[in-house]
This record gives sequence, structure tokens and C-alpha cells, in this order.
Amino acid sequence: MDKFVYFATVPKATQELLARYESPESEASIWKGIPIAYLDQIRQALYRAGQFRVKFRGPRYDHQRGTCRREDAYAFSVYPL
Repeated sequence: MDKFVYFATVPKATQELLARYESPESEASIWKGIPIAYLDQIRQALYRAGQFRVKFRGPRYDHQRGTCRREDAYAFSVYPL
């Protein structure tokens, strides 16, 4: 994500929240382990900043799928597209 676009469009309070969940440089995600309670706030703030993908984290009850469903998730990660 372009840092100029990020700082120009994402509110300061959301930037401070996301700073707590930054991923290490060696990982593909931008932020990880964000509690699911912040999903709507983060999506709304990042919508203006550019494209991203949210991946839900939590238990996987359907072993045929390799992903967690939103209703089962307790956290999520954000990836660039």
C-alpha cells in the first residue's frame, strides 16, 4: 500500500489501532491478529486507501475448505492485492 495514500486517507485513530497489529516484514500480510470487533471500522477506513484482502482467522469447522468463515472468526489479517 502506498504510504502517502495510507496517511492521507486513513484516520489517525485507525492508524494508531493498526500500528499495534503490524506484521513483520518477512510476512505477506500488512496487519495480522486484529480482533474481529474492529472489522467494520478497519474496512471502512481502508476502503478509501486502496485495495486489500481480509482473511479471517479462527477455528475451521469445514475441513474441506482451508479457510475460516466470518461467523466463526475471532481475528482477521489484511493483505494487499
